[in-house]
Amino acid sequence: MNMHEVYPRNTLIWKVATGTVLFGSAVLLFPLLLCALVVYIPYKKIKAALARPQPSDRFDYQASNVTTPPLYTMTSQYITTTDGTRIAIDLYLPTDSICASPRACILTQTRYFRSISLRWPWRLLANQGRPFSFLHTRYYEGMLGAGYAVVAMDIRGTGASFGTVLHPWHVLERQDSVDVIDWITRQPWSNGRVGLWGMSYEATAAYLTVSTHHPAIKACVPMYMFYDMYSDIASPGGIAQHFFTLKWAELTAYLDRNAMSDLPAMMGLGRLFFQGVTPASRDWDDLVCAVAEHETNWKAEIHPSLNRDSHTNGNITPGDLSLSHVRHAMEMSTVPMLYYTGWYDQTVRSSLQGFSLVPQRSQVVIGPWNHSGVQFYNPVTQIHQRSACDHVNRVVSFFRHHLNDDVTACSAATFTGSIEYFTLGDNTWRVATSWPPPHATRHDFFLSMNDRALVTDVRAIQPGSCTWNVEYQRDLGGVSRWQATIDVYEPMQYHGWHAANHVVFTSLPFDHSVTRANVERHTPRKMARAAA
Repeated sequence: MNMHEVYPRNTLIWKVATGTVLFGSAVLLFPLLLCALVVYIPYKKIKAALARPQPSDRFDYQASNVTTPPLYTMTSQYITTTDGTRIAIDLYLPTDSICASPRACILTQTRYFRSISLRWPWRLLANQGRPFSFLHTRYYEGMLGAGYAVVAMDIRGTGASFGTVLHPWHVLERQDSVDVIDWITRQPWSNGRVGLWGMSYEATAAYLTVSTHHPAIKACVPMYMFYDMYSDIASPGGIAQHFFTLKWAELTAYLDRNAMSDLPAMMGLGRLFFQGVTPASRDWDDLVCAVAEHETNWKAEIHPSLNRDSHTNGNITPGDLSLSHVRHAMEMSTVPMLYYTGWYDQTVRSSLQGFSLVPQRSQVVIGPWNHSGVQFYNPVTQIHQRSACDHVNRVVSFFRHHLNDDVTACSAATFTGSIEYFTLGDNTWRVATSWPPPHATRHDFFLSMNDRALVTDVRAIQPGSCTWNVEYQRDLGGVSRWQATIDVYEPMQYHGWHAANHVVFTSLPFDHSVTRANVERHTPRKMARAAA
């Protein structure tokens, strides 16, 4: 039985009615679509011919690989953990004959549905008729094409899994991942080697699983992980960041009720396309009972006086969510790590913190991307575009090297102990062995109040004060890296960054070219500016 069909709304009446409406619409709209294509195709070609060449964020040593989607099977089931909780998983296995021997497996621990079930007939148009994941399916296909098995699990209290979320990254989630790894290593298709991978919440979960020192774990790729939730996202600089916390709380509340189709962003149309999380058994009651257990899940909260030691729901503090409590365990680990992040995300510091613990077995990739690497933003041209970087190939190459001991899988400069970073403005990839890069020179600027200047000599500081009437502050607008953490598909844009909105301090012109690794290339004709 197809897991899509577990949902009770897949009636024959629905299929007949939908098919009739779609067929009638196609007949009526076909002439209009044909006329539109006659105009649109030449327009696109002319536009492409006249467009200026745009910078690329591709790795210098890689071209994007275009491959045929791999053949694989996908099954869903429950795994019972040591405390009796039933965890929902999707198991992907390659069907290519050359992959018939036991193989390594890559595990990801999801907070936001391991896969999504579509309604008929839309399911026929996505992922070869299977349930899919918005951001993950292409990674799974890359891993499957390399011969790996893939297991995606809903963490306890989410998706189709039973249990309750006591708070993010609770120690019970870590134990669940150990139980799932034990299950993987007992399967006839497993060679006993496991890689960990994930984005955002999943990346932090993968990092914490490494700290358990499970002997089967041979490599880990945490992409856009959070090391310290308080400083990285909840309250950067001590200022409560309401946007992300409230949006995240809204998103998880809908998902935990299996009501993704009711999200405001769906504008009331979600139920026409989405059914919900993929069931993990053929018994509809299993999914109903699992979702019922999510009602008491931990709820995120934010308020202006939030600090690192403030007690929130579940009697935990933001400081409790920091990864510093597994620092010693990570220093003792021998698992190679690839940290992946972007300048337009809040997780750069997190990745560098992970690297700094054991640099000799770590790599970092810092690209010009937002959260999840969907978009490449160029601050010089103010142009945002979809990333052309082959993230999947980079991740799979790392796993090939460490799960297969394949020394040809990636360039020699990027095995371990390196930081690959993209310099914005000149749009080039560079490699360093430490951070800041060894050739970097630190320059300290000080605020001189009366003349609103940035000075490098403390003796040049003019005392005084600045007054800023916030009642007339205009909205900066756009989508910054703070919003892009959750609105990953929204175009990166910065509006209104001009003197009318800020107290501005300006330096003297530079007398030589300066490269700031994370911003842009400055010339003597430009002024360094800072907003207080």
